[in-house]
Amino acid sequence: MNKWKKSAAHLAAACAVLAALLAGCKHEPMQIVFPYDHGPHLSAKTEWWHFSGELICKTGDSFGYNMTIFKVPLYGEGATYFVNHLAISDLQDTEHTFSESTRIDFPGLGNMPGKPAINVEVASFTFDEDTGFHIVGMNGQGININLQLKPVLPVVLEGDNGTINMPDGHIAYSYSYTNLKTTGEILLNGIYYSFSDNATQSRSWMNHQWGLFSISADARQAWDRFSLSFEDGSSLMALQFRKKDTNKVLNYVASNGLLITPHWVYQRADGTVVRGKRLSTNYTRTWQDTNANATYPMDWTIHIPDLSATITAKPAFDAQSLYALSTPPYWEGIGSADGTIEGTAKNATTHIEMWGYDVQ
Repeated sequence: MNKWKKSAAHLAAACAVLAALLAGCKHEPMQIVFPYDHGPHLSAKTEWWHFSGELICKTGDSFGYNMTIFKVPLYGEGATYFVNHLAISDLQDTEHTFSESTRIDFPGLGNMPGKPAINVEVASFTFDEDTGFHIVGMNGQGININLQLKPVLPVVLEGDNGTINMPDGHIAYSYSYTNLKTTGEILLNGIYYSFSDNATQSRSWMNHQWGLFSISADARQAWDRFSLSFEDGSSLMALQFRKKDTNKVLNYVASNGLLITPHWVYQRADGTVVRGKRLSTNYTRTWQDTNANATYPMDWTIHIPDLSATITAKPAFDAQSLYALSTPPYWEGIGSADGTIEGTAKNATTHIEMWGYDVQ
């Protein structure tokens, strides 16, 4: 064997050893750090900041709202594509109004990693350690929001210490503030409604999630997420992934070793947190959304054995879907829930989010 063949053989052997070592290594998820991770993550394929809640006027009028700022990279252009969804559910007239706006953001315009803020003209949020989140949405179509959200309880890391295994084999980082005292105002159909005088009853939930996963139509991601805000100040998040073509709930080990399974996290009124993976659901009826060619389950029951919990969650009204969007269509709206947790009867306001029920 000449020296070149020997060198090639040595190189091949070294590469084989290196490959074996790398195969045995597991990528450790990063630790979530605040306030740094309130800001954007430029390496993320998908990222969103989601705010939702119930707003109650001094007059007794009440509204559900949700605002989501989605962020995805524009590869090859060095820019970022922002999509903002804003929706308000009028619980007096059972009317759901929503809109979408989009913006392209280029480097150097202020939305930088480590800065706990996003500003894309039609939607923005800032975070301050003392005052919490300030969110503004100005999507037009007669709906605007301007709200101050102050944390009552500490932040909750979702999944396994802030990571969720997504069905496409990627990890998502996720955390929530489940109890945010809410003040401010909204504009709906030309009328301003103020919530500053009744702040103890208006309450919001904030979720931030990012990672290399995808929510595009061809990704076939499907999930049901339940965010329940109980009257005593406690909260429950329950999440299950589904196989989109059959709606079967996923519970398996993926080829890369990630466990894809339902999970839940419960924050008691004193701020203590418990979490687990045993969870089952069922529903008693469906609603047909002809605008999106989608059929959504309604009137859910959630069972969590480790909490001795059985909870029924129903929408305030069915027609709270979002469609004709840059994202796939989905259902997200406000409702009510009741049941028992840890032997105690509880009532809640709930936000239910259902993705992947549209027919491709």
